[in-house]
Amino acid sequence: VGADQNFKIAKNQGTDIGADRSAKIAKDDLTEVGGNSALKIAKKSLVDIGEDGGIKVGKTLSIEAGDAIVIKCGSAAIGMKKDGTITIEGKDITVIGSGEIEVKASKNITMKGSK
Repeated sequence: VGADQNFKIAKNQGTDIGADRSAKIAKDDLTEVGGNSALKIAKKSLVDIGEDGGIKVGKTLSIEAGDAIVIKCGSAAIGMKKDGTITIEGKDITVIGSGEIEVKASKNITMKGSK
């Protein structure tokens, strides 16, 4: 097609592809959905963004993993494992609360520092 190509479908559209599918878009891509949207992937998925990226949710964002979640930026990391272990790693860690900060443990709380 030498110029624009447009399709208008009055009702439903389905596509069944027996093997692979690929698309190469030279500039921008926009998908608008008037109702719900779902993506189901049987194996692995990767999103690789060359510059900035973001997620904006109007109400609640839920992220669930079977074994672990790791958020990394340079040498800083936050990790959660399915056994309930949560790790926060970084050079300097600051906790800021505009109200109360409460720490509860069913066992000992251990704090170590050089001062």
